[in-house]
Amino acid sequence: MPHCYKQMISFFLTTKCNLRCEYCYNSDERTKVEEKSLPIEIAQAGIDEFFANTPSRHIRFYGPGEPTMEFNLMKQIVEYAKCKDENVTVEIQTNGAFSPHVCKWVLDNVNIAWVSFDGTPDIQNNQRPFPNKKMSAPTIEKNIKWLNANKGNRNLMVGARVTITNLNINRQ
Repeated sequence: MPHCYKQMISFFLTTKCNLRCEYCYNSDERTKVEEKSLPIEIAQAGIDEFFANTPSRHIRFYGPGEPTMEFNLMKQIVEYAKCKDENVTVEIQTNGAFSPHVCKWVLDNVNIAWVSFDGTPDIQNNQRPFPNKKMSAPTIEKNIKWLNANKGNRNLMVGARVTITNLNINRQ
């Protein structure tokens, strides 16, 4: 799906992350700079401005951190946008490492979920471990499978976003 013609408002909710990806561009900052999150007032002002000036009602949650680390903020933003216009579509770029509660909310509120997943479990676990080096693949696979199995006739597309490295280039 090309992104060059998308009209959307993108929210970088937080610099917090629950994985420690080997190639993360933000890993140095994570240990040296105080983690920050977007104030709700800024998000609401952004929605007001965006909705006033564009016909699009597409909102996206993206990183330098993991959007679901600020789950309540994400819910507030979606609720605010839907109060302004019920035709809002929601997209998220996520690592997929979230609780069943968050997974259920994604199922009911998100239209496009891009899950960062780098391949087979050995590659995923090597490149995208939890901070304690615990394997992330089982949690993420469980969430992806659950979303796909339970979406029914909901308008939900679940896709993979892969970072290509020497470990997985020949195993796609």
